[in-house]
Amino acid sequence: DVERLHFAMGQRDSDGKLSVVAVERELMNHWQALFAEAELRPHQMLNEGLALPWSEGEWSLLLQED
Repeated sequence: DVERLHFAMGQRDSDGKLSVVAVERELMNHWQALFAEAELRPHQMLNEGLALPWSEGEWSLLLQED
């Protein structure tokens, strides 16, 4: 259900394509609460997908079990 997700957009590439990341809103709220409890104020949160190898014209995919 799309209403249960938090979306973050990346930069547009030279072809106008846009990277988008989605995470469950409840999980994002949990992480933010943990940071607040530890008095941490992150400027940004990055997903694991950014660590995947990249090759032009190819797909990279990260699968995780719940």
